[in-house]
Amino acid sequence: MKGGYVILIVVVLSVLGYFVVWSDLSLAPLPSCYDSDGGLDYYVRGYVRGNTIREYPSECNKLKKAYDITEIEIDAGSKTGISKVDSTPTRTSNVDLRQVPLALSPSMWAGYCKLYDVCIDSGALKEHYCSGGGGHSETYDCPWGCEDGACVGRGFKVGVAPIPRNFPGNESEWFDAYMMVQEVGELATIQSTWRDSIELSGEIPKFINDSGTYHDYFNFTPVYGINFFNQSSPTYDPFLNMTGNPINNWSNVDAREKYLETALRICNDFNPEYLGLAVEVNSYEIDHYDDFVLFMGLYDIFHTAVKTNCPDTKVFVTFQLETMKGIGYWDEEQWWMLDAFGDKLDLVVFTTYPEINYSSPEGIPLDYYSEITEHTNKKIAFSEIGWSSTEGGEEAQVEFIDTFLERTEGLDMEFVNWIFMHDLPGEGPLFKTGLRYDNGTAKDAWFRWKALKEVPYGGGSI
Repeated sequence: MKGGYVILIVVVLSVLGYFVVWSDLSLAPLPSCYDSDGGLDYYVRGYVRGNTIREYPSECNKLKKAYDITEIEIDAGSKTGISKVDSTPTRTSNVDLRQVPLALSPSMWAGYCKLYDVCIDSGALKEHYCSGGGGHSETYDCPWGCEDGACVGRGFKVGVAPIPRNFPGNESEWFDAYMMVQEVGELATIQSTWRDSIELSGEIPKFINDSGTYHDYFNFTPVYGINFFNQSSPTYDPFLNMTGNPINNWSNVDAREKYLETALRICNDFNPEYLGLAVEVNSYEIDHYDDFVLFMGLYDIFHTAVKTNCPDTKVFVTFQLETMKGIGYWDEEQWWMLDAFGDKLDLVVFTTYPEINYSSPEGIPLDYYSEITEHTNKKIAFSEIGWSSTEGGEEAQVEFIDTFLERTEGLDMEFVNWIFMHDLPGEGPLFKTGLRYDNGTAKDAWFRWKALKEVPYGGGSI
């Protein structure tokens, strides 16, 4: 009898062992449908599989032909690994046929026959997902194209300037603004005049210092910028006079020294990814041509010094695009500046406010932004873009975002930042370009920009 018990135990164990291998889930039942990317994730190439019907691998080909599936894999269990199946049914020699569950209807796709997300063409994705215990698919139009079974992600970073509600705001309101940046971007535009006072020339401005100190806590990357002239002045008057040296232009050697000192302190203290050494600098040329030319020569020196200390920092100046085009407030093109600054621009960075010249976003010409590539082959970025909610309301802002994305399609862009998180107090379109009202209420544009941020930067696959 002992021999009989031994034989019985061996048989039972063999059966249990076979079941474990067969299910590959340690006696746990296999799910009726499994989605590797967790649902409708258009930016990750996933697959669905289930455990509804078990058939032989050759049936995978029937399923492939019937539902136009590009790739099907058979997961043959822990002992035999994975084998792909193509139009030749004989490619199953390394698969234990007893362990290959398949599904033969749209609502019961594939067991261990994996149905991968596939690009129908360069712009559309067939996305597989589970619902009601079975596999389903839908077609999705990818905003930036479809490659390798997934939508192409954003090719550029996005961000916003963290202007708080009730500007100038209190400490709590600034904290909230910094915290909210991560909802709508990877980046934050942090720009300031190069000094908080004449006495503090050479020191890091408080706005930049605060952002540089705490940006890791708030989970954003700053795009720093310092500037040497008054952008609110009709004649763009400079801030270059010094204590003991009242000369208010770039011939002031003390100002040159302190300006560079400020840039190097930002560089050495924060090792920034981005650092602009002037903001909308082409505007300064309008009333200060000779001094502008002098600055271009100094910029070469400033750039070299910063790159020596922070070689990975992208150093640039920003240009006002509408002014450079000679539209709106200015009637002469300034594209020559891009060549004049030469190789010392690590990025060609613009601000853009086409509302200056167009009453609605739909009026923006198709080549409005692609024209830039006629004048430079460098990577492009936008440190500020915006449209107000004054004329056309919140809908106009959303329309501008969509129009901007359409008009810039195909451009090699590093980042795109919206001008203000919140509206500013004051009258005029520029003050109402925030993604939120000055009382903190979100506009429709906030949710549209947030949706843009939720598109993965760079895409992805499994």
